[in-house]
Amino acid sequence: NIYELHYALRMSIYHRDLSIEFYKRIIDNIEEEIFITDEYGFVQFLNPYAEKVCGVTLSEVVGWHVDDLEKNGIISSSMTKEVFRHHKTCKVELHTGEVVLATGIPLYSKNGSLCNVLSTSKNVAELRNVLTHLEELASELDEKKSQIDDLRQKVISQENYVMESP
Repeated sequence: NIYELHYALRMSIYHRDLSIEFYKRIIDNIEEEIFITDEYGFVQFLNPYAEKVCGVTLSEVVGWHVDDLEKNGIISSSMTKEVFRHHKTCKVELHTGEVVLATGIPLYSKNGSLCNVLSTSKNVAELRNVLTHLEELASELDEKKSQIDDLRQKVISQENYVMESP
């Protein structure tokens, strides 16, 4: 039936457009730099967080090569070049005044050729601060447990100490 085909086509287009908008909202709101280059190292995409961190907009750097971004101080180290060098996913911890975990991921076409490099980076200094605080709290808790055990032993070892069970 032509009406059912028409309806199915409209729903397919609606869901495609809905999913594109859905994924765009996710990418636009991730607090992690997302940076995509083509197979030659030319910029194709930056998400808003990457624009904020790098201090540039996508329209200013689209088509630039990652070497030019490094030379101009826009990025400190290119994960794209690491992926080109090693032909696999690469992870690097960068110390650029902030501690940043950067990852470069090769993306391949259906025929197996490299078509893009996806680079992400996340400031991990805050995470490290939280972990340090948790370690301090765990150490403090261990100390308190030890003090309680010491007090318990002192109470139990006292003469004239009477214990009853209910």
